[in-house]
Amino acid sequence: MEYFSIFYVIKFFFILKLQTMAISIYQDKIESRHWLVFRTNEKVGKQDVFFVSLSGIAVFDFKGNSANWLREELEIHAPIPVNNIPVTVPPPAPEPGYYFVPSFKSRNWVVFTSLNSIFNESHAVNSGHAVDTFQLTNPQSLTDNAVIKSIVAVRDTDAHLFRVGYKAELLVYFDKYIKRATVK
Repeated sequence: MEYFSIFYVIKFFFILKLQTMAISIYQDKIESRHWLVFRTNEKVGKQDVFFVSLSGIAVFDFKGNSANWLREELEIHAPIPVNNIPVTVPPPAPEPGYYFVPSFKSRNWVVFTSLNSIFNESHAVNSGHAVDTFQLTNPQSLTDNAVIKSIVAVRDTDAHLFRVGYKAELLVYFDKYIKRATVK
């Protein structure tokens, strides 16, 4: 009997994973963006540690399609004001067709996402809206944005999720420069 219970739990999570797609939000779809940067009294080796606080509202339209929960992965690419974080190491010599961006490592971080705007077109029949999870991806290699991943969910055929707010607080220090190709 216990074997069947575990089987159904695994099957449930497999089905949840199949329903998950991805919505990517970049700078042009972020409203009310705010940031704060200041140097702390800490160092990692010779590198100063900076406190970086980011917040804003991701704008999109995620519509339910049935009486069951529909989940999607939401990736918010929150811009980091790298020009306001002093780097004492000069960038490498320029190369034709490439440029260099500073990469930072995060010692500690706290992220949070929450519902900001929901809507139901007509009668709400078992309607629901949720932010199930949130996390900072790749905190050891932050460049010009911090990627915050969330699992968002809606339930009901006419339920919409329009906005998700985010907040990220990071303690970062300079790591290295990353080479990127210039866009033609």
